[in-house]
Amino acid sequence: MTLADKSRSLTKVYHMYNRWLLRRSFEQIYLDDRGRMAEGRPTLFIANHSNWWDPLLVLQLNEDILKKDMYAMMAPKGIKKEFRFFHKLGGFSVNPDSTVEIQRSLRYSVQLLSEAANRALWLFPQGEMQHQDIRPIRLMSGLGSMVERMYDLQVVPVLFYYTYDGNRKPSVYIRITDALVLDEECRKRKIATRIAQEALQTRLDYLCKEVISGQTTHFNPWMKTWSVFTLFEKTILR
Repeated sequence: MTLADKSRSLTKVYHMYNRWLLRRSFEQIYLDDRGRMAEGRPTLFIANHSNWWDPLLVLQLNEDILKKDMYAMMAPKGIKKEFRFFHKLGGFSVNPDSTVEIQRSLRYSVQLLSEAANRALWLFPQGEMQHQDIRPIRLMSGLGSMVERMYDLQVVPVLFYYTYDGNRKPSVYIRITDALVLDEECRKRKIATRIAQEALQTRLDYLCKEVISGQTTHFNPWMKTWSVFTLFEKTILR
């Protein structure tokens, strides 16, 4: 298990690079951040995982919008190969094939969330990258175990939906939704997992319909994007 070892200096530098990378890679990044959540409570953000860009968008979303003391549970492959420096940004690993390591990662997650009121943990509970249109969405039970262990933990689903909108580069629609309502009975591991699974799928299906039908008035451009081609159009071809 790779533990998080945050570096403020690296985090600051990386966010500058990450913002530049996102701006040049997307046609547009749209955000609907009207989701309601309680202040001063430990927060578990859960998101669908369909694209390589998801973790990078999560990092920038937290930096620009949510402003939480963020940590993220990641697969060993992601933190050791694809994003080897992410443990310096708050990432730590969990091996889904090892029961012992799963339990260790869950204890570590609860410890992190218990240490500070403004702390948040990000989790892609599908356990692996899957196409955004695969149904049904199935979640691993780790999030249910955390909810069961922490009575004050709030769970906030976040949605990512990618589309090309007829452009050369993709656009992404991001929605921060309302925290789940979980009473005492709903905080049992299996029940909490099922509720989160149904909420994530229902809300993602609704977002998909909005994008396809063009009913996206609740979304606003998050950051100004650019490209060499756009610059060429505005300066040379105008």
